[in-house]
Amino acid sequence: MANLVDYIKSTRPWTVAFSALIYMLGVFAAVRLGLGISYLLVGLGLAGEALVHTMVNMFNDYFDFKLGFDSAPSPVRLHPILNGITKPCNLRRDAIAVGLAGLSLGVAVTVLGRPLAMVFGLIGIFFGYGYSDPRIGFKYRALGDLAYPLSMVVLAEAGFYLASGRLLPEGLLAGLPVVIATEGVLFANYWRDTDRDRSLGARTLAQVLGPRLSAAYYAAVLLASLASVVVLVTIGLYPVLSLASLASAAYAAKLLRESMAGRLEKLDFETAVYSYLIGFLVLAGMALSLA
Repeated sequence: MANLVDYIKSTRPWTVAFSALIYMLGVFAAVRLGLGISYLLVGLGLAGEALVHTMVNMFNDYFDFKLGFDSAPSPVRLHPILNGITKPCNLRRDAIAVGLAGLSLGVAVTVLGRPLAMVFGLIGIFFGYGYSDPRIGFKYRALGDLAYPLSMVVLAEAGFYLASGRLLPEGLLAGLPVVIATEGVLFANYWRDTDRDRSLGARTLAQVLGPRLSAAYYAAVLLASLASVVVLVTIGLYPVLSLASLASAAYAAKLLRESMAGRLEKLDFETAVYSYLIGFLVLAGMALSLA
């Protein structure tokens, strides 16, 4: 049992909360627009999304190990292979099984009345698997910072669609503050690992930009995540109560100071905290407005 718990921990379940937040913002946008909601399909879709995201994390660890990007245990997280929890071939096998379980829920949602559910699921798998598989290799070709936000915008639309059965632009916009903030998490990771990634033959946006433009890009990401809240409140997609999320600007200012000082070692983790903060405050504002 202890080994199973460690295995689950090694799949980074905390990152699944990012995509769950974005998915639920799409759902709440549909509720806010007064569309008819199927809570059963929302729940099945959320479970399927969690399984697909877990599959993506497992394949990411598998390919990073095989390609040499992960070569030593991390002091801050369990690695399924490097910490001796499972073997590479077993991790790949289990990732496929988890992905198929997620797709099976997509089939169920399709049968229950959302015919495009499988399309959304396959898009998510393409972007997620293609992020790490060197045959596609978004991560290694300076495309990770494009592929990830695109997949998350589509995920918000998936939440909107599974909830309401409708495809509207509001669904694409619903998760924008968290999508932008979590792009900051990804970029901070690339920025910190610039030299290592270059030595292993990977090309990332942080390498392309260089130190000064990387600092500017990171700052722009944080500011854009806050500005997007204001825009979405202004156009009526978010309620005024969601402006409470602007309180996270104080934490964003701390991150900016650390990035400008070159303290990058924990910047990805701290940006993740910021992403959770702004996302939960936006979601809480939407929930309270519906109470």
